[in-house]
Amino acid sequence: MASRVKGSPEEGSGVMATRVPAAVRPRPAGAGPARAARGWRVRRVPAIRTILIAAAVYLIAIIFLLPYLEMLITALRPQRELLDRDYLPHHWAWSNLTNMWGAGFGITSSLRVSLEVAGGATILVTLVALPAAYYTARHRFRGRVGVLLRVTLPLAAPGLVAALIFTFIAAWNEFIAALTLTTSNSAIPLTVRLDSFIGQYTVDWQHLFGASLVATIPVLILFALIERRVVGGLTAGSIR
Repeated sequence: MASRVKGSPEEGSGVMATRVPAAVRPRPAGAGPARAARGWRVRRVPAIRTILIAAAVYLIAIIFLLPYLEMLITALRPQRELLDRDYLPHHWAWSNLTNMWGAGFGITSSLRVSLEVAGGATILVTLVALPAAYYTARHRFRGRVGVLLRVTLPLAAPGLVAALIFTFIAAWNEFIAALTLTTSNSAIPLTVRLDSFIGQYTVDWQHLFGASLVATIPVLILFALIERRVVGGLTAGSIR
């Protein structure tokens, strides 16, 4: 609808001045498509960035998995094809992964010993660290033990889990102390057992790589189960 504008030059002459409503005002040519193009570019940039980050993550994961793939392929090579230049063997020797569990190789007993040592070390660290923290809080912060139990420990749970997983990995990978202290063949952990596949003049590459893959499985399973808490422990305190 047309509306009269007060104070306009046409008021005295009786001419009605009209004001065009905003809804029907003509837009500048190209304003709509240009704004839509800018919005499309803004939405496209995060999408491209996400794709690039995902591609980089997958590339890094592949690079880290390639050595394990090479170990698996070598473990499945028959002895006559061990030095072949072909990347994949012509015949897959699956028996290399099955017969190493026999009593002659000792993988089963060594795996049991490693689990006992790593698990025992982790439990021991927990039993020593928590009472020490309780004692410190009781004598240095009198009256705040309840705060330690109800507030501090739940907040410190991610960091505690991260400390425990690193303790387990350190005990699992121990070699020097295990090699020095073990005297019985039945008490040899897996890290020392791997060294037995390396002789003075020959190396049993198939069983060495097969047993090495077995040695990585418990750590991978444990890390997969508590991965979220480990990440939370590593980043604890970095964000307020």
